[in-house]
Amino acid sequence: MDPDEYQAAKWLKVPVLAEPEEFARLFEKLKNFQLFHLGTPAEIEALRIEKEAFLASVGNWTAMLQTGRAPAMADCRSVLAAALTSDPGDLRMQALPDGRYLAKIKRPVIQVQAHFFTVSLEEKRVHSMVFGKESIFWGVQFSYPQIFMDAGEPKKVDASFANTALFQEIRRWARDETRATPFLIGDERVNAPIRLGKNCFSWICRHPQLLQCKLGVVHAH
Repeated sequence: MDPDEYQAAKWLKVPVLAEPEEFARLFEKLKNFQLFHLGTPAEIEALRIEKEAFLASVGNWTAMLQTGRAPAMADCRSVLAAALTSDPGDLRMQALPDGRYLAKIKRPVIQVQAHFFTVSLEEKRVHSMVFGKESIFWGVQFSYPQIFMDAGEPKKVDASFANTALFQEIRRWARDETRATPFLIGDERVNAPIRLGKNCFSWICRHPQLLQCKLGVVHAH
């Protein structure tokens, strides 16, 4: 394995579907941060994702869901996958032969990915980050490691890393602005760890993939 290849483990995760206004309040709380494309070659200037473009994509996804259309991975690629960081130095820009660049992680960043899940009617459980024909779109997942390899040695990702404070802010926002989703699987209520923005409860029953799976959501009070 390439010794310069980023390796991390023991991930903390926040999967969430929320409206653009809710994400905008998160961005206000995070204050100084930047978003960069991961895994997508681009001109050096195009690797950075503008916050407004991210919010516009969120708005497109939620508008699609409210009109009975389910976003696919192709609808997410303009802004995902991404690295969220307070320090662009956490990434290295690898030059490619065609003149484009690829953002590679050097130190722990908050990774932002499209989030899909499946449901097991027999187990009455949801399974996050499962991709396939039966997968249900559910916004994004923020992930942050607790350990990474530094010069070949495992190192704890503690408060000395600036992005740790950002991830803690994301978790606080999720507690304040979203709820653990109370699914109805058959006739049983199951509180899943995947989160739903409070503003989404009024329309989430129109999510086409939930309707297809006969999966309900208990309305928040």
